[in-house]
Amino acid sequence: MAEKIYLYHQLQLAAARLRSQADRLGAAAAGVSGAQAGALLAVAAKPGASQRAVAQALGQSESGFTTMVSRLVAAELVLRTHDSVDPRAWALTLTPKGEDALVKVKEGLKELNRLIDRALSAQEKENLSKLLSRIVEAVNE
Repeated sequence: MAEKIYLYHQLQLAAARLRSQADRLGAAAAGVSGAQAGALLAVAAKPGASQRAVAQALGQSESGFTTMVSRLVAAELVLRTHDSVDPRAWALTLTPKGEDALVKVKEGLKELNRLIDRALSAQEKENLSKLLSRIVEAVNE
């Protein structure tokens, strides 16, 4: 009898494959990883947000996110300045180069979404989205 494949394992496989594809598409489009693309999207969604707030929005620790931000700053994609409200905090905004990279990243993500569109019907995508949201809420730290 074949060993039962657990749902967690299937989620991990799907996430790993999607991450690899996002890395490939992000690198080809704008020279960034999938994780860096996510950071650019989060910074663009809330220009001037604190580094802590962006890390939290991405579900990352601030210390781990600091390394990524440093790389994005070095690549001249993100500008890190002292927050106007709390000078101990860093505020993040995209640079013009970062905005250009984000446009390219979004094109790559459209391709990734097209792959998902071919794999799932509209109803299946809606159901999956709801189910994944419930899982995220259930395991929210």
